[in-house]
Amino acid sequence: MKRILFLLFFVAAMVVWCTPSFAVQTVNPAGDTLSATGVSEGVFMNDGGLADLLTVGAQDIFTNNKASEGVATDKTLSAVYTTNSAKSSITITGNSTVYGRISGIDPAGEKTFVLITAGASGNTVNFLGRVNATEVDIGTGTVNFKSGNSSDAKTVITGVGGTLGLDVNTTVVGALTTTAGDNTGTLSLASGSQLTGAVGAGAAKVHTINVVGGSNTAGVRADIVGAVYTHEFSLLTNHLAIDGAFTIAAAGTFNTTLAGTALTQYGHITATGAANIGTGIGVQVTVPAGTYIPLGTLFDVVNATGAITADIIPTITTVGDTNPLYTFDVEPITGTAAGKLTIKTTGTPIQPADPVPDPVANAAAPALGALPATAPVIIAINALTTPGAVASAEAQLAPSTASLASPLLTFQGVREFQTLWLNRLDACGQVSWPSENKENCKGSTADNGWWLKGFGYFGHQDSRSGFTSYDASILGSMIAYDRSLGLNTRAGVGLGYARTNIQGKVYDANTQTDTYRAVAYIGHEFWSWFVDASGSFGWNEYRDRRHVEFPGMDTTAKAKYDGQDYTAFGRVGYHLPAFHEFIATPMASLQYTRINISGRTEKGSSDDINMKVRSQRYDYLESGLGAKVERPFNYNSKFTFVPEAHFEWLHKLSNPRIKQTTTYVAGSDSFTTPSLRTVADSYRAGVGLNLLSCACSATIWSVEAGYDYYWRTDGYAANQVSMRVSRRF
Repeated sequence: MKRILFLLFFVAAMVVWCTPSFAVQTVNPAGDTLSATGVSEGVFMNDGGLADLLTVGAQDIFTNNKASEGVATDKTLSAVYTTNSAKSSITITGNSTVYGRISGIDPAGEKTFVLITAGASGNTVNFLGRVNATEVDIGTGTVNFKSGNSSDAKTVITGVGGTLGLDVNTTVVGALTTTAGDNTGTLSLASGSQLTGAVGAGAAKVHTINVVGGSNTAGVRADIVGAVYTHEFSLLTNHLAIDGAFTIAAAGTFNTTLAGTALTQYGHITATGAANIGTGIGVQVTVPAGTYIPLGTLFDVVNATGAITADIIPTITTVGDTNPLYTFDVEPITGTAAGKLTIKTTGTPIQPADPVPDPVANAAAPALGALPATAPVIIAINALTTPGAVASAEAQLAPSTASLASPLLTFQGVREFQTLWLNRLDACGQVSWPSENKENCKGSTADNGWWLKGFGYFGHQDSRSGFTSYDASILGSMIAYDRSLGLNTRAGVGLGYARTNIQGKVYDANTQTDTYRAVAYIGHEFWSWFVDASGSFGWNEYRDRRHVEFPGMDTTAKAKYDGQDYTAFGRVGYHLPAFHEFIATPMASLQYTRINISGRTEKGSSDDINMKVRSQRYDYLESGLGAKVERPFNYNSKFTFVPEAHFEWLHKLSNPRIKQTTTYVAGSDSFTTPSLRTVADSYRAGVGLNLLSCACSATIWSVEAGYDYYWRTDGYAANQVSMRVSRRF
């Protein structure tokens, strides 16, 4: 028993006493190979003053007496160390992570290794601590410096696909060159990293310099202190600062991501020296999904303190997930300016470079472009990828066709009311019906009379010149009282009401108007001549409904507002007897109407959809020239039937173009939306039938019905039907 206890005590003592002596693997001067799955302690290069080589396979190397799987808990401790500088070398043939310094055992006693060869055959080697080496040769794989502090190492990329990576806040002091030929090798720089030394050489430029990290809201910065020679920069949203000159080869590529307009949101280079940009350079731009870049935004992707190659005009293309409606050009278009390579946004989803010919959408686009990038409507439009889809969306975000057409329909409604009292005077004319049997009407003079008349007007406007089509209707009636002021003069007053409805046919928008009208009219006949005149006032109450619907947006804006119209009208004509008791009546007329519409603010939707529309005023002056043919027929000596046909040419001497000046409630520049300017000439043809009881000389009642067809050469047509009933009270 005593022997067993003594043996255990002896073994334990030996373990404790021997731990320092075998915690570090020693590599003899003849060289050694680490072939285990992992070295749990540091490696001592026992060079003995002789050249020594450590060959490392596919394994990791941990720090002396500080092993921790996957984490370098103390990067200041040595993983591989030597007691003499310029004697030892390391070759790493596989994937490996070195969890500590490669130098002397004491952090204060720096020792330099002659050569470190790593990154062979596509493998990756990570140095988590400081590296001191005269040269690091990188094959076709990757070598990453990840110490978070400074390493002294001249790096040479010997393989075509080799990559040198500098992790966050890591500095490598030493130049980067390539021996694999021109346009080979990659340098990758993370946030806060710095390479102090030249990159590439005039005849052997590196393939690519990357700056990685950052985000679409905040890019990062990396630095190179020294001259730079490369074929390609790939920066994402990051900033590369070069303390020196740089050269990008002919037909080289500059890749930048534009995630916003701030300097921290797009990839760019600043250089203290000259920027030598080769001919045929291409700038490849990525605009991430959801990013909005306003039209005309300038991006200084290169800003060199020194001179820059003059008159270089790059080819700018968009790549990645960029919306195809984003387009860019060099600014100025004649080539690079002194010290800068600037690109300009020439097309966006809000304002495509090649928009469809939609005047309403084109008017709204600049104001929409001024809205905040976070506005829901901007986010929705920015996701659209074709000019047609954008035009369709933006046309709905401007005053609707129905709203734009409402002043014209108000004018047409005034004209319809005039038709009512004009027909009344025609029926009551003493000269108009020379064949009327006056004998049956004796004993009753034409002193007064009430009449009631209604009409229906139904119009349609085709799409034309980028303006969408609409249907319109006006239903109205008027009650009036008139009386004779003498043998051949009659005057009256009337009150009317009409409901106008305008419905857009392409987009779901509607405008309704309630009109309350007061009219005073007078007519006078002398011999075969007659003269009619009137004045009227209309109070109009408008209601707009504008439904906006496209991908990402479905909402409705509404508004209520009012307006007035003032009209003066005059007509002159001549009754000309023709053959077989027919009467031909040529006529000429002139109508002036002023229409005032108050401003309005929409409600019911979000403020980036709702609009403020300024007040409007329009002055119409329209002449008319036409004729009618009629013939009275007496029936049973008491009734008179008067069928008639007529035609009129209407010409607007003042034909204002309807437009609305608008801003978005959310805040934007004002924009003016034009509407279709109608042609000045329109035409009316129609027929009518009057059934009279003693006309107006002893009127008991009368009935009149009519139909008119209106048309213009710009795709507008309308049908009007009317019915009048009058009775003496």
